[in-house]
Amino acid sequence: MTELSKRKEKYKLPPLLIKGFKFFNSITGENVIIKGVDYYPRPNSGELNHNSIDFFTAKYRHIWERDIPNFLDLGINAIRIYSVDPSQDHSDFMCALNAANIYVMVELASQDCAILKTQAPSCYPNSLKIRGQAIIQEFSRYNNTLAFSAGNEVNHYVPSGEGPEWNAPCLKKFIQDMRAYVQKCTMMRNIPIGLTSADTDRDVNALYYNCLSEPDKGDLDRAEFYGINSYVVCNGTVTTYDEAPGFQLLVSSFENLNYSIPVMLTEYGCLSQTYPTIDGYEGQRTFHESEWFGLPEVRDTFTGGFAFEYSIEAGNAHTPYPYKVFGHQNYGVGKMTLTEC
Repeated sequence: MTELSKRKEKYKLPPLLIKGFKFFNSITGENVIIKGVDYYPRPNSGELNHNSIDFFTAKYRHIWERDIPNFLDLGINAIRIYSVDPSQDHSDFMCALNAANIYVMVELASQDCAILKTQAPSCYPNSLKIRGQAIIQEFSRYNNTLAFSAGNEVNHYVPSGEGPEWNAPCLKKFIQDMRAYVQKCTMMRNIPIGLTSADTDRDVNALYYNCLSEPDKGDLDRAEFYGINSYVVCNGTVTTYDEAPGFQLLVSSFENLNYSIPVMLTEYGCLSQTYPTIDGYEGQRTFHESEWFGLPEVRDTFTGGFAFEYSIEAGNAHTPYPYKVFGHQNYGVGKMTLTEC
């Protein structure tokens, strides 16, 4: 293989573009439905058993190289990752995923650097702006960077009795700053910047991030996609869309909003003891939502989603390893639980 052929092979996965409320292949023009999984391979014990490690560098190749074949077996086309360190190089990881035809959504915030619980405007630390710009600079180099999420479930920080205006203006200002940074960097690919929200005050939050707070300053404070972490299919006997009223209501909510940007489920997969026991493992979820994304009545509202999550994290689990007993925080996909790395 010539050097040119190698280079073409390395970057074979075309970037995705947003047109209206859907993602499209930038080369073929084909509409792409996101079928992904949230991925943070925190092991079940040992020194790596915490939430602030960037597992997506060459140092942890032994972890993510082991998992990529499982991604292929799952049939996914995207993963969502957390806790990246922008000072590190992620080319080995991103290129390996590129070769596997997998896109990546990258979280801009971290456990230690994110929108705060305090009331606006003090909830936006300057360190977050610096961190966000550095992550965008690092991951904009890769064709398979799908999008950046500016914040995760900041609406969970709102005190009882207060509305989204408690801290949502901080997240919106962060989105505006990140979009302005990309726009200013003319040599940088324009990768979508949005957010992920918990499924509370559904309509109010969704409308807020899709409206312009300062129309005279352009549209930079509008999110370019909206992610919602929603667990509305909790009956393990359900197999069809018609049997899932909670999911139907979720779809109709966004239909009624006449939403103009892509909406995706950035977490889904309710835990319930009604799911079957398989090979001695209780509560094995079926994730039928991933099938329903392709239905005509769904695909014109949702552009896909990410199942939560790839592996059970011991720090959150309610039952002991190997997690054969059902646990209310045992969110691993199937039986792919990790041993110590």
